[in-house]
Amino acid sequence: MSDHPPPPVQPVQPVRLSATAARDLAVPMAAVRQALLTTVRQAGLTVTVEQLGTIDAQRGSRFGGLTLSPEKVPVRVRADIVPTAAGCRVELRVEDAWTMPGRSWGAVSVYRTLFEALTQHLDRAVARVDPAALLEPWHLDVGQDVAAMQSAADVAARARGAVGRRTDRVLEGNDRPRAAGSASGLATVELASPTGVVRLDVVTVDAMLTTGRLVVDRPGGLPTNLLTDVQSFVLALEAHLDQAGRAGYADRTSRMELTAGQVPVVGFLFQQSRLREQLPLRLLTRCTTCRLEKVVNPDLARLRERARRSQALTSSMGMFLGGHGASPYVMLGRMAHLRKSEPDYVCPRCQGLDADECVVTFCPQCGERRDESVLRTCPRCAHDFRALDPTQPAWQAPAPVA
Repeated sequence: MSDHPPPPVQPVQPVRLSATAARDLAVPMAAVRQALLTTVRQAGLTVTVEQLGTIDAQRGSRFGGLTLSPEKVPVRVRADIVPTAAGCRVELRVEDAWTMPGRSWGAVSVYRTLFEALTQHLDRAVARVDPAALLEPWHLDVGQDVAAMQSAADVAARARGAVGRRTDRVLEGNDRPRAAGSASGLATVELASPTGVVRLDVVTVDAMLTTGRLVVDRPGGLPTNLLTDVQSFVLALEAHLDQAGRAGYADRTSRMELTAGQVPVVGFLFQQSRLREQLPLRLLTRCTTCRLEKVVNPDLARLRERARRSQALTSSMGMFLGGHGASPYVMLGRMAHLRKSEPDYVCPRCQGLDADECVVTFCPQCGERRDESVLRTCPRCAHDFRALDPTQPAWQAPAPVA
């Protein structure tokens, strides 16, 4: 009898059906990001990751997939956007999210049809922002393991009559995407520069990321060099948080090394996010058909969403607000700068169902609506927004080298 313990049993990795493509575009990444966000939402997908350089969205459910309906089989869309000298590069991936063992050939056929529809949606979004882009063919991978696909057909046939609309509505859900810092599992992030170190909690980090995304999406009159620095820092911080989430840290603290040039960017995002936390937050909706504008209080929208979710999932009431500790500003930032196609929006003038949204606030001195993403001075009354909170990050001197 051997003294050696048996080797651990390795879990069987599911075969993934996927379609991939890369697109080099001569337009800023913010324009592409907006177009892709709009497209995936109009296709009925729920955005689960919404970062400056990454969009991840899903649709369907485990049990809904048993019906082998293209609208209900689980599918995932991911877009990674990287700035380039000419504009940006977009890497697109559409893959099945099938979690049960085995997959029938009928399911493969359904995914082929679904992939064709989704890839066409994504290419049309890209072509709208850059009509001159060369759209090379997608690479389709349907897998080679026949044995892994042969056991689900009978299960699907038995389940077609049992899975109804009511069950689908309960199981599929519609949670908000979690902020990058909260999703990483960290409690604090330590930013270390050659001149100092600062420790920030993840709520503050998420607010700074939200500010950075809003600035990149709507730069206004921001100097080009500052816009480039903000974009680079946000992408680097998002990548760091993603890596930290995969690695895991026992003390829930991660350290990110900065250059001296990134220190002013940290201070800029820190102050702008603190200002937003202290000012009233509203959404400005603009009908895409007739351009009618309307200011919406997001608290009312959240109350309506709470009531809707409570009817379908009473056991998870209140969970739709996202990760624990997320501030209202961070959550509102994840709702903004994307095109909404939910049926609860109806334009009072033309009955349109689509609207662009952006975060706005109001001057505390004269009440003027301010639409810009960077708050400096009110043009109407010359009120200095930055005087509301001049706080800067508490940089500490770096520890001496032993």
